[in-house]
Amino acid sequence: MRKRDFTLLRRCLPALLVTFVLLSCSDSTDSEPGAAGTWQLQTVNGQALPFTLETGVGFKLELTGESMTLLETGSVSMMTMFRVTDAGVVSTESIPDSGSYTVNGSTITFTFPSDGSTPQATVTGDTMTLGDIGLTFVYRRE
Repeated sequence: MRKRDFTLLRRCLPALLVTFVLLSCSDSTDSEPGAAGTWQLQTVNGQALPFTLETGVGFKLELTGESMTLLETGSVSMMTMFRVTDAGVVSTESIPDSGSYTVNGSTITFTFPSDGSTPQATVTGDTMTLGDIGLTFVYRRE
């Protein structure tokens, strides 16, 4: 190897090493999905759906499903499905809601202007656990 070639290699080697280190130590968020996606409710307080929210004489309110779509822009849309039994008559209802969310580490804080609520959830992989209205909701990302 000629002296000029060695000098050039010596000048380029630190830059090549830095590039190699930066590429090999890339941020792990590339392989871990963020909060964005469509999340389907799986359980409420550890019980499978439908989950009975309220019962009374001739009345029953059941939560039959919920879907939350979190966009990377920080907006969230939600659709909650219920089955209502009133005096033997069964009907279903779907109630939409929307709001925003922020992420801090593995914690998501939602803001729903419709009722002013700000529930928090924890995400681990494709599982999101949300505490709200005294219940624990577990979602799975599709």
